[in-house]
Order: sequence, then C-alpha cells, then structure tokens
Amino acid sequence: MGYSITSVLIGAMTGSLLTGYAQALLSNQLGQAEFYVTMKLDPSSQHGTDMISVFGGIFFAGGFIGTLFTAWTSEVWGRLRGFQIAAFSHVVGAVIQTASMNQAMFTVSRFLCGFATGQTSAAMVAYYSEISLPKTRGLNTGLHALLIELGAVAASWIGVGCFYSTIGTFGWRFPVSLSVVIGLIFLVVSFFLPESPRWLVRYGRLDEAYIILQNLHRAATSHDETIAAREFEQIKLQSEADAAEVAKHGRWKALFVQAAYRKRLLIGFGVVCFTQSCGFLVIYNYGVMLYNSLGLSTAEALMSTSGWISWTGVCILIGNVTVDRMGRRLSLIIGFIGLAISLAIFTACLKYFLDTQDNKYAVPAVTFLYITALPFGACLDNNQFTVVSEIFPNHLRTLASCLCISGLYLMQTLWLNVAPTAMNTISWKFYLVFIILSFCGAIHVYFFLPETKNVPLEELDALFGHEIAIRLEDVHLESPQQVEVKGSNLAVHEECGRSF
Repeated sequence: MGYSITSVLIGAMTGSLLTGYAQALLSNQLGQAEFYVTMKLDPSSQHGTDMISVFGGIFFAGGFIGTLFTAWTSEVWGRLRGFQIAAFSHVVGAVIQTASMNQAMFTVSRFLCGFATGQTSAAMVAYYSEISLPKTRGLNTGLHALLIELGAVAASWIGVGCFYSTIGTFGWRFPVSLSVVIGLIFLVVSFFLPESPRWLVRYGRLDEAYIILQNLHRAATSHDETIAAREFEQIKLQSEADAAEVAKHGRWKALFVQAAYRKRLLIGFGVVCFTQSCGFLVIYNYGVMLYNSLGLSTAEALMSTSGWISWTGVCILIGNVTVDRMGRRLSLIIGFIGLAISLAIFTACLKYFLDTQDNKYAVPAVTFLYITALPFGACLDNNQFTVVSEIFPNHLRTLASCLCISGLYLMQTLWLNVAPTAMNTISWKFYLVFIILSFCGAIHVYFFLPETKNVPLEELDALFGHEIAIRLEDVHLESPQQVEVKGSNLAVHEECGRSF
C-alpha cells in the first residue's frame, strides 16, 4: 500500500487531537451549573473545592500511570498496538463519564481518560519522531502540541456553545460524548497507519521497514532515490550496535546505570517538568475560576478562556514553523524567560486588582494572561515533546521518552491538586512559584541541553559523547538495489516485536 509522510501525519494527528480534547473538558464542565447539581457539589464549600481538586488531579494521575504503561506496550507490541490500547481505554472512560450520575463514577471515568491520554502523549511523540526526516523532525513532532491545542480549542468553544443549553445536563455531557467519537476514529485510523520503521528494524522485520521508509521518503526526497536506502542502512547498523548493548546491560539498567543515558534522562525529564511548572496548565484548567476572580461573569469567563486557548493554538503553529530554524535550545530559553516576565506582570496586576477591585488593573491582567500564551505556545509546548523524542537512542527512545513525559502528568497532578486551594487562600502569591520555576527552566536548558536540530536520530548519540555506528554521509550506495533487507545481526528478544 502506498502512502506519504503527509497522509501518515494526518492519520496520527487524530491521537494528538484526542489528547487535547480530553484534557480540556474539565474547565468547561466547571463552568456549567448543571454539572454541580448532578455531582451534588457546592463549589463554594470546602468539600466542593476538594472534589474539584480530585477531578483535576485524578486525570493526570491516570496519565502518569498511562505513560509508564505505554513504555511497555509500545515496545513489546509496537507503536500502533499502543495507540489502539489507548484509544479503547479512552472510549470506555468517556462513555462512563458521559453517563456519570455521581462523584464516584465521574472520578473513575476521569482516571480512565487520563490513563488513555498519558499513553497517547508519550507514544505519539516517539512515533512522530521516528517517521520524520531530520530537516522536518521539529515541525512534525511539534504537530503533537499543535493538535493537542486544537483539541482543546474545539472542546472550549463547544463548551461555550453548550453553556447556553437549556436541556438539563446536555451542556456538560454532550462535549464528553464527542470525545467517544474522536476515540473511535483514532482507533479505526490506527489500523491503517504504518508501523515505526525503526521499531521494525530493531526486531528483525527488515523488509517491512524498508518498504515503509521508501514510502515515507518518496514525496520528500524524490530527487534522490538512494536517500531512503542510505537511511535504512544507517538505522540497521545502529540497531545492531544497540542490540549488542541491550544484550549486555538491558534497557532499564542501561538507562539508569550508564551515566551518559542517565544524564539525558534528567535533561529530558527536567525540560518537561519545568515546562509544566510555569503556571500555564493551572491557567489552562482553572481558567474559568481565574477569570471569575478578575470580576468576569461565568459566560464571559468561558469566552475569555476559549479565546485564550485559541490564541495559544496560533502561537504553537508559529513555533512549529520556526523551530527547525531557531533550534530547540534558543526557543526553550526564550520561552522560559518570556513566560516568567509576562507572568510576573500579570501577577502584579492581579494583586492590585484584588486589593482595589479597580478595573484599570483587570484589563492589563487579562492582556498579559494572553501574552503568556506566546512564549509558551511558540517556544515551550512543542519543544518539550521534540526534545524528549530526539535525545535518546532508538533502543531506549520509547522507554525514556515515556519516563520523561510522565513528568508532565506528575507535575500536573501536583499543581492541579493544590491549585484550587492555593487560589482560594494565598491568591496571587501562588503565581510567584511559577515565575521562579520558569527562570530555573531557562538555566536548566542553557547549561545542559545541546542543540539537536537537523541531526539524524542515529547520530544524536555523538552529541552526548557516545560512539555511533555510522554517519549518514558515510553510507555509500550506488543504487537502492544494493540494500540488504534479509538477514541481520540484530538480537531479537522473544517477548518483543510480536503482534496480537
């Protein structure tokens, strides 16, 4: 079957869209009066505040477990089976959430949906990276962040429309029911996507891998038919070297015991954790509560939140277009510093508004809340996924990137659990923590992260002091027919590389 990199990316985007849509649902549900009636909650009571924290936190706790689970499933059964397990988990969770009649049902459903999005967040990143050419890897991997944001945009505006519904609980149930449809679409699409060629090579399925690489390269490199063949040879040679290392150390041991890999794990985990600790996700999930504190009505708060999320999507698109030119390091450093500055000004405006209730402080507060979306969307959100999908070797990529992205859910579980209470007690002082951590993120990137743009995945080891099997420019073939796709020195583990 013939396909192009574009068609594969479009198909894979449904998983990223599902991730963003599911993550954004709670913010709108918290703006629906019927939601509190159904859940028998008083949002102004301590119990109501505690349960809102639970609804937010349990989703990301499920996501944390999901990222660790997909580190195993995506390696044993392949990237596509990981997608299918995630899609099925989400459909089950979303059906329960749509039908929820009490706090217990809703809490369980939030956990299942979080478990699914944790899998897609981690597995999609490795997949985008492994099917991409070096020169567009930043753009392609950044599509994950862009589609997450587009999913959030869709959820937000659908929530705004449903806010005006007079049909009982339709206002908060209908948006959740649509995520069932998106999950089913992703499940069906996953059966038509090609497997990662690097995963196939690693487990000895060379002929399949070579055919997929030829298809992925066909449109992008039509001027040189040997490029796919040379890349295949490089992947095969590097996989042979990786297999020898796995046989000697094992994946988990190599990742934590070998200093070079442990350093990369800490770099990637740090990038994700600092990105999630800059306050953006608190604003993202509790935007309605935040705008209410600035004096806006619930309807105005829903509109403002949806507009802010839409603007963030535009910013991510800007970042995707520029990341392969600017590079990862510069983008991340600018993003952390820019976000810290804009968040500091917002915090000052919020403080004076709460002290005086003067609208002259509310307007600039909202303005700088919108400005925070530019550094986050254009510089941070897309690059966190790109970095963790790039800096690890093929045999450790899924495991390591999943562990790094687990930091996303770990930090979100922390911040979203404490946010409602902190916003009600220490108010504007809560954001000082995020300002400090944003500056720490810039320092982390400056001192530890090397530039990775335009470097083939098989050559990134060299940036961290590891030997590589061969550079792409050193692979010489007279024609694609010289490629050997039968037989290899790859050590295939019996428990991996199989289908079910």
